[in-house]
Amino acid sequence: MPALSAICRSDKAKVLLGNLRLIFPILKDKGQYVSDVTEKLRLQFNDDLETRVHAYGHKILPAGLMDTCASGVLVYVVSRYPAAVRWFRVGDRKYVVKGCLGAETSTYEAGGDLVETAPYDIHCGAGCNMRSLVQDIGKALGSRAHVTSMERHQHGPFTLEHALPSYKWSWEEAAAQSEALQHLWYPYMKKVQQSEKHHEGQARYQ
Repeated sequence: MPALSAICRSDKAKVLLGNLRLIFPILKDKGQYVSDVTEKLRLQFNDDLETRVHAYGHKILPAGLMDTCASGVLVYVVSRYPAAVRWFRVGDRKYVVKGCLGAETSTYEAGGDLVETAPYDIHCGAGCNMRSLVQDIGKALGSRAHVTSMERHQHGPFTLEHALPSYKWSWEEAAAQSEALQHLWYPYMKKVQQSEKHHEGQARYQ
């Protein structure tokens, strides 16, 4: 017969999980692998709930990929039916990117004082590779180029101000943030769904 404490933990998890769906943004640091972030969230949630989230059929999924060299907003979905991930994977993103293309100085040569550098703001759809974009710009100028810094300022409806830093990656914080931001992610999901249906309908007649 299972111990009373084990039964209590099981009941607690059933109440908290059930058919619950969480959608929340986190703040990924430069140098972090998405797989490592996912594992950290999984371990933290399991510890907070005193049970394995996967044991109740829930998955913890990132809504798309993100370069290891990039920092910024990354959306996560926790659900037994994580179809919602799709609508954030195809959603748009905003980046601020710096590349080694050149910099202006006061005397127009290396001995002068640095006058200005200008990061490039990019609003793009899913699948746009920032590293390839900077490389292509360099080639278009008859030279070469590479990314020196990259920060995602927006993923779907979420911006940096909504993203949870690593010290807030607890189940309680994620659940609270998902609820607080439902007014953003729910209409956004519906908007993307309608857009997908519209394009599918057009394709049938082309």
